[in-house]
Amino acid sequence: MEEITPDSPIYQVRIGLNSMELLKHFESWLIAQNLSVATVRSHVRQVRSFLTWFGRSIEDLSSFDIACYLAECRKRGLSEASVNRYASALKKFLRFLASYFRARRRVELANYFEQVYREVKVPKYDLVEVSIKRHMEPDTARKVIDLIHDPYWKCFFAVLYETGLRLRELRQVKVSDVHENKHGFEIVVRDSKTPEGVRKVYVVEYYQLLRYYLEHVRPRDSEWLFPARRDPRQPISEKAIYSFLNRFRKRTGIVISPHRFRHARATELYRKGVSEQSLMRLFGWRTRTMIDVYSKLSQRDVESELLSKVYGLSPVESERSQTRKCPRCGAEVIPTARYCPYCGLALDIASVLGKEEQVRKYAELIEALLRYLEEHPEYLSKLFSRT
Repeated sequence: MEEITPDSPIYQVRIGLNSMELLKHFESWLIAQNLSVATVRSHVRQVRSFLTWFGRSIEDLSSFDIACYLAECRKRGLSEASVNRYASALKKFLRFLASYFRARRRVELANYFEQVYREVKVPKYDLVEVSIKRHMEPDTARKVIDLIHDPYWKCFFAVLYETGLRLRELRQVKVSDVHENKHGFEIVVRDSKTPEGVRKVYVVEYYQLLRYYLEHVRPRDSEWLFPARRDPRQPISEKAIYSFLNRFRKRTGIVISPHRFRHARATELYRKGVSEQSLMRLFGWRTRTMIDVYSKLSQRDVESELLSKVYGLSPVESERSQTRKCPRCGAEVIPTARYCPYCGLALDIASVLGKEEQVRKYAELIEALLRYLEEHPEYLSKLFSRT
């Protein structure tokens, strides 16, 4: 693991020297718990955020302060899943504080933090419901990939979808980890949560796309499979990825996140009957918790089909049955699209109103400009003299 020191960016926050020293010990304690690199970094970052907000001596910390901080997280718009992760990190920090002060024979303080640990409750949330909200059907994922024109990004999201990798895992893949075989490509994932730390995934459906990318698009002087476009010595950054998705949203009206491609692929493989052991291996799951989620998602498909075909009822439709046609050009459009990606027609009332508002603002701007030119005709003559 890369060493984290007080000089690292992770510590460059407005907290006191004692808190920085505690964070360094907390990081070492987390490593001793055999947590993954990503989990350690995440917990340190979340606790650092709390200490910045707290701003007082650590000995003043109480369960009430943590409850107030979690409430503040909700006010900032964080999801229950995110609040759950912050609470889990803070509980680990409290356990660490108890161990830390007990090792220094400050028994009273150690007992106090053990009591605070017991008082803090991690908020529950429904993992199935969260997954449903983030869910994207496999057909939708393929349509999104088809709508991407840039060969770099088209290949990136095609590989992200077919392999089911986490965004962090794909960013860290090197060209030396990609091997061609008689079926397609095999990718060795080294930055993995699996107990072995390494697993293999495969690209078969998008084999030709990846091959074209490797031969004609990817810079040959970079070690990364998807290098940063401005500096090929570095892997593509998350900021660049989300910046592209933001541009894609503005062009197509489709709101998408990288992790939805992973959900879509897992859903597809589960429905096709891939064994639980293979799914856990392919997706790098240590437990079968996520398999239970996808089994419940599939059970909803069964319920929907049973209600509609046997009883003639109208259950809540899935994304697959909501695919609609653009009224102007007739193209099939995925349900989350605000605009037709082919002809640009606004598909929901919010988009229509948004365009009308934009036209109104432009009209007001032109009207104000005309009034100004009437009041200052000298600028008008200068304007025509330049043309």
